[in-house]
Amino acid sequence: MCKKIMTNYFSMEIQAPKGLTGIEKYLSKCKLDLEPWISGYNNKVILRSKVNAPFNWSMNSSDDVFLYAAGEMFNGIDETILALESLSKIFKNMNLPHQILIDDKNKYLYKTINYEWVEEKNT
Repeated sequence: MCKKIMTNYFSMEIQAPKGLTGIEKYLSKCKLDLEPWISGYNNKVILRSKVNAPFNWSMNSSDDVFLYAAGEMFNGIDETILALESLSKIFKNMNLPHQILIDDKNKYLYKTINYEWVEEKNT
């Protein structure tokens, strides 16, 4: 039986006013080939994909309290979910509120993973 490979898109917001300082000790448990990187913009620790990682990843540092990341994974939806859940567990261990949105190959929202996430309300 052939396993269907597809492109799954994801985006995330992490409430991390000081960046991801300290994430290094958790990354060995992550199912994504990510490494800490000091942003040249404001010296916050962010994540970048390792060379030849089998997915696309983009994370930008910000002066805001949030970090934003997005990318695409080229495997089945179940593998994508497992990989992003492993990253979510790291954020949770660091007590960082976050939300990860996973879209299917047609770019429709498929699953949301979050921890202590509160949607902003427009007032």
